Amino acid sequence: MGTIAHEVVANTLNELHVAIKKCEIDLAEQLLKKAKESLNHMEEDDKVIIYYQLLESRFKMMLFKNKGKGLPPNDWKVKKKELEGHNIDNLIDYYFYLYEAEYMSYTKNYERAISLLKIAEKKLSKIESDIETAEFYMKTASLYVTLHQSAVSLGYINEAINTYSQHEDYKRHLTICYVIKATNYMHLGKFEESEEYFLTAIKTAKELKDEFY
Repeated sequence: MGTIAHEVVANTLNELHVAIKKCEIDLAEQLLKKAKESLNHMEEDDKVIIYYQLLESRFKMMLFKNKGKGLPPNDWKVKKKELEGHNIDNLIDYYFYLYEAEYMSYTKNYERAISLLKIAEKKLSKIESDIETAEFYMKTASLYVTLHQSAVSLGYINEAINTYSQHEDYKRHLTICYVIKATNYMHLGKFEESEEYFLTAIKTAKELKDEFY
């Protein structure tokens, strides 16, 4: 096999990114394998390599969240020092802080997770994508509901629901959002509203025909 242009690999990674965001696990696994094999024959491009590393990390976290796989080890992430000195565009820079915050949340390092989310939110302002923004809102709401800060969590999750409800292929995310909203209402003692959103989440999950959900 000859040398592969870095633009070709980047396109595969973009497809992988979309598959991960939609939780299309089988497709994401295929694209990750394809991208990994292509890297061995790609012309040198540090940014594409870092993009691959970030998405590989995100894939591992997706398996943990959506298939119950084990939480990735602490060495799974791209380190900040690896980003220094490279011309990293806004999206990749944003992902670093978002994924790091998500991992810190799962390891119960909540103070660090909140600090990283605040940095990610500033990076997000440079990215014009309603789906990226909705994902950030969902992840932030998830952290704050864990901390029983329902007023903050509801503010974020309502924005996420507004966006995801307009996209038919993001029902998995919408299901998660309904659970987060229901849990917030439960914490606030609003049990009728909580039950309403739990039942809506169950109905939406059944439509997915996914045993895990």
